[in-house]
Amino acid sequence: MTNRVVTLWYRPPELLLGATDYGVGVDLWSAGCILGELLYGKPIMPGRTEVEQLHKIYKLCGSPSDEYWKKSKLPNATLFKPREPYKRCIRDVFKDFPPSALPLVDTLLAIDPMLSFNTISIEGV
Repeated sequence: MTNRVVTLWYRPPELLLGATDYGVGVDLWSAGCILGELLYGKPIMPGRTEVEQLHKIYKLCGSPSDEYWKKSKLPNATLFKPREPYKRCIRDVFKDFPPSALPLVDTLLAIDPMLSFNTISIEGV
C-alpha cells in the first residue's frame, strides 16, 4: 500500500513517517481530527507540508516515546524524530470541549496507533 493517502491535515503520524502497512488506526486518527475540528470550529492541525504536519502533531499530541522510536521500523522515523520530546497538551488546548467529547478526542489522537485502537476496543469509547 502507499502512505500517500488521507488529506494531509487528517493524516496520522505513522503515514507521515512512511508506513505502508496500516490498519484501522489511520481512520481512527482521521476521525479524531474531524471531531476536534467540529468542536473547535476550525482545523486543529492545518499543516502545509508533511514536515510541518508532523511538527503540529507533536506540539499537540506529544512526540512518540523513546520505546516507540526504538521499535519503529518506519522508513522516515529517524529522519523526523524531534531533538527534544514534546509533551501532550490535548486536554489543555481543548479544555472547553464538552466533557463527554474530550476523552474521545484524546484517545483517537493517540500518537501510537495501537494505543488508540486498543483503548477504544477495550473501553468501548
